Amino acid sequence: MAMLICFTAPVILAQLPARFEKSIDDYYNELVKVYKIIETEEVDVALQKIDDLKPSIEQKAKHLANLANEDPELLEILDSEDLLEEFQDKPYYKELMRIMQSEAFNKKFSANTELQSKVEEVENLIESYTNVADESQEERSDLASGVAFTIIINGSHEYSGTYTIMADFEEGAVAYIDDLEYLRIDIIGEANGKEAVVSFFVDNTGPGRQEWATEGHFVFELMDTDGELAISLWGSEEMGYFDITRVDGPGGFVTGRIIGKCIDGNGDSDAPIPMTADFKVKYIENTY
Repeated sequence: MAMLICFTAPVILAQLPARFEKSIDDYYNELVKVYKIIETEEVDVALQKIDDLKPSIEQKAKHLANLANEDPELLEILDSEDLLEEFQDKPYYKELMRIMQSEAFNKKFSANTELQSKVEEVENLIESYTNVADESQEERSDLASGVAFTIIINGSHEYSGTYTIMADFEEGAVAYIDDLEYLRIDIIGEANGKEAVVSFFVDNTGPGRQEWATEGHFVFELMDTDGELAISLWGSEEMGYFDITRVDGPGGFVTGRIIGKCIDGNGDSDAPIPMTADFKVKYIENTY
């Protein structure tokens, strides 16, 4: 069953945000109702009742996907195919296991392609909302000409949204090996007509994923029209990761994605702010 590979990654439930866990519970409780309808009702009645239940499932799927889309880590959990161990004590998991071992359910379900299609339809609702985010990320990974950096700041902050930095790839968007042998990325350009700065470094000098490992590992700043900091985000240890997708070497390009949570340097709260970003910079010899 598709449902059995749509739970969450092997994480400790106590570490999940309470509202995210509740949304997962609400969503899968509704899906289990579909299985119970198939088990107990005649086929024609079951098909109608599943249609009647679909708006409720869709609402809960959308709510769950929206929560996940606000936080890249939660989206990664929701999209993972490694699962179930953490959910074995949940009532809906136990009920699902009981139904799937039911002779009445299996006989009816396996013999009716319309029921199978209906179940696939409702189970794919969650994917229809999360795939929107996946597709947009794929588009961002191939940045347009002149674009060095694109960041999406999630959440309900006054500056939440998408910011695109245009920069000169010869001087304003560069990567180089610094004096400590880190691969450092510095971007200075304009976003919506305002000065923007991005700075971070990675331990490895080739492609691959690595966690943020150092205080202040990632910095994004945007100036207002008066030259004051309008946005000041910094990434701390273990709050995100870099996925370096391309390292051409000096004269070529370095590209990748950044996924994590940042602290607002201008704000009064230390609450982490989810963000995702894509970058493309020119690889230069270190002249600093």
